[in-house]
Amino acid sequence: MELLSSYLGLQTALIRGSSGGVGHMWNVVYLSGTWYNLDLTWSDGNQPIYNYFNITDQVLKQTHEVAPAASTLTAAQLTAANSQVNLFLPSCTATAENYI
Repeated sequence: MELLSSYLGLQTALIRGSSGGVGHMWNVVYLSGTWYNLDLTWSDGNQPIYNYFNITDQVLKQTHEVAPAASTLTAAQLTAANSQVNLFLPSCTATAENYI
């Protein structure tokens, strides 16, 4: 996703977290001056699924758990062997570019 986005001149970032209790990653994309969550993973089957295209944090958190921003953790939490963190974690609250 990030490679294709860079060819198109889109700004994206990778977000870490989980879905269904399993480690998972997805993207955020900057469109029309704001950030949106974009998870293409669920659309890799025979039928496209657009439920996770340009969605808000509120919608995403119904099925995903977002790992914390590194800036919110203590040094001990950051060095924990099993900790997942995000170095960049923008707020995704706009709905203008939502697919659904």
